[in-house]
Amino acid sequence: MKIPEFSVNRKVTTAMMAMILVVMGFLAFTRLGLDFLPDIEFPTVSVITTYTGASSEDIESTITRPLEQIINTISRVKKVDSMTTEGASVITVEFEWGTNLDFAAQDIRDQTGLYRNFLPEDASDPLVVKFNLGMWPIIFGGITANRPSYELKELIEDEVAPRLERIDGVASAQVFSMDEREILVDIDKAALVSLNISLDQILFTLRMENLNLPAGRIVERHSEFLLRTLGEFEKLDDVRNTIIGITQTGQPVYLRDIAEVRDTMKETRFLARIQGKKGVFYFVSKRSGANTVITAKAVNKELEKI
Repeated sequence: MKIPEFSVNRKVTTAMMAMILVVMGFLAFTRLGLDFLPDIEFPTVSVITTYTGASSEDIESTITRPLEQIINTISRVKKVDSMTTEGASVITVEFEWGTNLDFAAQDIRDQTGLYRNFLPEDASDPLVVKFNLGMWPIIFGGITANRPSYELKELIEDEVAPRLERIDGVASAQVFSMDEREILVDIDKAALVSLNISLDQILFTLRMENLNLPAGRIVERHSEFLLRTLGEFEKLDDVRNTIIGITQTGQPVYLRDIAEVRDTMKETRFLARIQGKKGVFYFVSKRSGANTVITAKAVNKELEKI
C-alpha cells in the first residue's frame, strides 16, 4: 500500500500522525535554544606585556618589535597587529581559520618564554589571551546612591555581587568605580634628606610591615592549631607609627616624623556618570556554554528582588 492510498483509506490515522508531528514541532520550537552571543571562537590571540613608567618609544623598541619578530615565525600566522602605549604593549595575532587556538596559544607562550630573559627587568611576563565572545559581559549597568562612590562599591561587592554569582550560568559579577580610595603618604623632602633616608627604604619597610604570614603550628594534646602573624595595617595610626629608620644617636624614626598620612581618593583619570550622577558600574559575565538569554533573565529577576 502506497502513501497516497494509505492516506485516503486511513484518514483518521493520517490526521493523528500529522497532529503528532505538529505538536512535537511546537514543543521543539518552544524549547529551541536562543543565544545572543553564541560560543564562536575567532582565530585571534593577544599578547599583553606591561612595563610601568616606561614611554611608548622604549616599549616599542625593547618589547613590541622583538616579540613581533618571534611571533611571525610561528606557523599559520595570518596577520600581526600591535599597539604600544605608555606602560603597555598589546600584540594581536590573527591565525588562519581552522587553526587550533589551544595549540597556537601554547606555541606563542613557548616562543615568548624564550625571549623572557631579554625583556626589561621590571616588565611583566607576556600574557597570552585567546579572544572569545563568551568573555564579553552580557549585562552592563550602573547604580547610584546618596553616599560616596567607594562606599557604594564596597556595599555592592559585599551584598549584591555574591548573590548574582550564585545564579546558574553566571561566571562573575564585577563592580567598578571611578573613585578609588587610597592611603596617601605625603613625604617631607627636607626631613627625608636631613635624616638620610631613601624612598626605597620607606617603600620596602611599608611593604614588609603590611603582611599577614603563616607562623607554623602548635600541637596541644590531641589537637593541632595553626598560627598566623597578623601584621596588616588596620588604621592610619598603624601606618604613622611604622619605624622606617634610626638616627645617628639611635633614636627610632617614625613615618609620622617625615610624612603626613591621609585617607583620601586616587587621582581622577576618567569620568563617568549614570544619569548625570556619580555611581558604580557592574558587569555580569556568563559561564562558558551557558545560554545568554536565560542567564540575563535570571539576573534581572534577581536584581528586582534585591
